[in-house]
Parts: sequence; C-alpha cells; structure tokens
Amino acid sequence: MAERKLKNIKLIMDNPGLSGSELYKQARVKGFGIKKTDFYEMFRTIRKLPEPTLEKKQLATPIKYRKPIKPIDEIDDLPIPKKDGTYGIVEIDVGDPERSFWIKYETKKSLKEQFNKLKSRYKFKIKEIIYHGFGTYREFIDKEFKNLLESVGINL
Repeated sequence: MAERKLKNIKLIMDNPGLSGSELYKQARVKGFGIKKTDFYEMFRTIRKLPEPTLEKKQLATPIKYRKPIKPIDEIDDLPIPKKDGTYGIVEIDVGDPERSFWIKYETKKSLKEQFNKLKSRYKFKIKEIIYHGFGTYREFIDKEFKNLLESVGINL
C-alpha cells in the first residue's frame, strides 16, 4: 500500500499541468490506483489546494441521493425557473420505498402536464413532494470550437 502511495505522489509531482481527475485515471490505468478519496486528499496536500466547500460536495452528489431541501405540500407551491437554460427538479414520494416519481420542469405548465400524466397513468396517493432545486443545461459548444468559428469569421 505504501508503495502505491509513493507511486501516486511521484505521478502527481511529475505532472503539474494535469488535473486531479486525469491523474487519478492515469494511476488506475497504470495499475497503482488507490481509494479515490485518499488520492484526492493526497492531491490537495501536494498541490496545496483547499478542501472542497460544502456546496461543491453537494453538487458532486447525484440528485437522486441528495438530501431533500424541504418537503412541499402542493405542486402549485413549487418555485418556477426564471432564466433560460434552467429547470426545476421535483421528487414525488408515494410512500413505497421502491417507487418514487421524478419531474424535471421548465415552466408551471410543463410541471402540471407531467404531474397530471403521472397521476392518471399510475394512480398514486402523494405522501410528500420534495423539491430538489434548480439545475442548468450546460452549453454544448466548447471554447476551442468557439475560437475556431471566430477565427473563420462566425460569431455566436
């Protein structure tokens, strides 16, 4: 185990330009990978980086496994996204541990339509509605492609 840690330290020291995830992938491919949390802890101490904030830790957790922000009584009480490219996420708990319904909505109309479709199709009784916050769509055009388009004379 100590041998693996030394190899990981050497890998991190020899590649100052690579990110933590790239280094972790390389370590695993080369056969001396260690537990992910241990690797990133080692990476942060070597590069003298701060611990991730609570917000970053929460964003790293998949939505399905995040702790709910607050239960809501009715669909009408849910906040509606105001910006383009944002959406709301709602979990509808029906009391069955193996089944819950998720709705991703952009407008009040789309929320009600999806909720009514679910209710008519599955005929469930709502135990609680859990609002999981807003998400945003990511831009699919990367910077390199944008720069290439601008060099040709196309502005987005």
